[in-house]
Amino acid sequence: MKALLLRNLRTRQGGTWLLALTYLSLGTALRLGFLLASAGEVSWGLPTFASLFIGFLFDGLMAWFLTLPFAGLSLIGGEFWRRWVLLPAWGFGAFLFTFWKVSEILFWEEFGVRFNFIAVDYLIYTTEVLKNIQESYNLPLIVAAVFLVAAGFYFVWRRLGCTQLWAEGATEDVTPRWRTLAWMGTPLLLVLVSAYAVGRHDLKAASTVHTGVGERLVAGLRHMGDPQPSFANSFDTELSKNGEYSFLAAFWANQLEWKRFYPSAKSDPIAGLSKRLQADKPDGITREVKPAGPARRLNVIQITIESLSAEFLGCYGDPAYAAKNLTPNLDLIAKDSLWFRHCYAGGTRTVRGMEALSLSIPPIPGQSVLRRKGCEDLCTLVRS
Repeated sequence: MKALLLRNLRTRQGGTWLLALTYLSLGTALRLGFLLASAGEVSWGLPTFASLFIGFLFDGLMAWFLTLPFAGLSLIGGEFWRRWVLLPAWGFGAFLFTFWKVSEILFWEEFGVRFNFIAVDYLIYTTEVLKNIQESYNLPLIVAAVFLVAAGFYFVWRRLGCTQLWAEGATEDVTPRWRTLAWMGTPLLLVLVSAYAVGRHDLKAASTVHTGVGERLVAGLRHMGDPQPSFANSFDTELSKNGEYSFLAAFWANQLEWKRFYPSAKSDPIAGLSKRLQADKPDGITREVKPAGPARRLNVIQITIESLSAEFLGCYGDPAYAAKNLTPNLDLIAKDSLWFRHCYAGGTRTVRGMEALSLSIPPIPGQSVLRRKGCEDLCTLVRS
């Protein structure tokens, strides 16, 4: 194994192998860190060890895929090219890989899972997310730490003599470039052909309308999440995943695993909901509300404010903010309005709260109703 690795390092693609090893090292360290952080939650049985092995395979797959651009650049020879183009590109790649893994740590701390559709949904609103990150984290410190880790990998490989093997191979390797291009591109071609075949089958079964190559590829890539295993223990499932692969799978599928992240009852959802709400009637959630007086037709004004937590409103009595009187007008309105002490978020984004407030519906898989075509004339609070 060692001899094979050394032989591959002493080629034109030696830097690609080093970049892939850097990615695998980061992925393995991250997975073991998540294992230790969730030591009390995993099953510590065969599924846990299987998830670690499967996760390593996914890391290997993504190491190949993510280093393809660098491998393409490495096909161009010359010492000048290696020193002034490939080395900076290698450093950028190592920095990017490290940054992604640090982002996964922050995402795990917030949601307890790998990248999923929540991460995709957040990236759509880049401005708000970046502002939130700047306010929540010490970005200069994080970027500096990422830079040091990426630079540390380069100096470790240099200390071990791996970069010297790469430099020698870049000038001595006489392998035909078409052969390198073949072993680089064949797996990608197989993936695209498989995605095309799956997408063609799905679209053919769903409609008789002719579809293009692009539509079939997109439909096939929506199945990227299918190979990801699912264990009875949620933490075992997350350990078996690769963050970048999960992100791409969620991007193409454009939906969250609904039954996993939202409470539901497979057999009788109404009975399950009744139990959760501690209903008086075990057979349903029906209530009879008797009015205290005649109906009053009032002019209702709904005020919706983005990113305003309840703790900042004086009417909720948070000791840290009530005395500061940050929202005097809203507190005054609350005294003469229908006011609820216990309120819960209807989703992960502002647009989810808007659909909950205006349509009285829970968040649904995929895009919000407010962003879907054909949902322009729904019956809302204003048009009821």
